[in-house]
Amino acid sequence: MPDALVKTAHRSAIQLEILEVLERAARMYAEQGDPNSDLRDAPEYLINVNLAQGLVAAFPTLRFRLEHPAAMYENSARQTVDARTAIGKDTARFDVVLLNKQTGFRVTSSR
Repeated sequence: MPDALVKTAHRSAIQLEILEVLERAARMYAEQGDPNSDLRDAPEYLINVNLAQGLVAAFPTLRFRLEHPAAMYENSARQTVDARTAIGKDTARFDVVLLNKQTGFRVTSSR
């Protein structure tokens, strides 16, 4: 994809894309999932995997990690998170972590 056509992965663009991905996942689950439930009742991984795949498809400069340990972030990360103080556990994990493909720095996270 030419550089001029690559979407910029800034916070507001990611937020809008998250809403679009969730809408697509909800439609898919309504059509193909349990007819007596909705996306809120679907397994958590369904949303997480759809979200991660949708975001890296929309923003080619990103890559993702699922169930990534929060304690693995270094001080060089864009927004450092100390899982021990923020969550109170050394074993805390983020459901979805977006990384800049070139630098490896964290872009945003869920949970």
